[in-house]
Amino acid sequence: MDAYESTREYWKSKDVSSQEALAAELQTYMVLFAWQNCLLEDLDVSADEVRAAFEAGAQTPGEAGRLLANQRRCFELLLPLAAAGEDLTPELVERVNALLCEGMDIEADDEDDSLTPEELREALVTLLGEVNAYDGPEALRAAAYFAAKLEYLQPFTGFCGLTARILASHFLLVREEPPLVFFEKDAEHYFDALETYDIGEDLRPLEKLMREQTVETWKTLLSRK
Repeated sequence: MDAYESTREYWKSKDVSSQEALAAELQTYMVLFAWQNCLLEDLDVSADEVRAAFEAGAQTPGEAGRLLANQRRCFELLLPLAAAGEDLTPELVERVNALLCEGMDIEADDEDDSLTPEELREALVTLLGEVNAYDGPEALRAAAYFAAKLEYLQPFTGFCGLTARILASHFLLVREEPPLVFFEKDAEHYFDALETYDIGEDLRPLEKLMREQTVETWKTLLSRK
């Protein structure tokens, strides 16, 4: 059994059938996830500041503090939905993106102006229909497809990537798979993998990276217990 399959088995051994149990298992995960997302968005913040924001509601000043607060609100929204097995919907994707963007100084993503807003939403609906229909042993590949395709579509003014990363993990949780953190130290590999998909619709580099990041996520978290 390889490291990824071992990580899957570890997660599947956990009793996360209730919202309370799931929240307890993800407490340290959420801190690590939010910290690395800030770094990926070029916002400098320390692990201690993130922990204080999530565990004690401390206010970190500036853009980093606002993004931490927004991520915390996203987790508060998503945790009960994940525990209840709620799939992704266009409304949920839009709400998560709106929460992430609230109060932020948005640097617009490169939107595909070849599609109208109506066509972008239709493409989002199609994507979610494809992804939600999947329920099998290759859930990570489906999550990678969702993340890559959402980034490709760029349906929002900002934070498309962060929206994709948060909701890819939500998709995995709903399918009883371990969520993952995208680590800032591997940002070059992450963005290269997205570009590979954009150019030739080759999902293999992103799926491979996500397998590796899943292993590293839980190795890191377990080492801190």
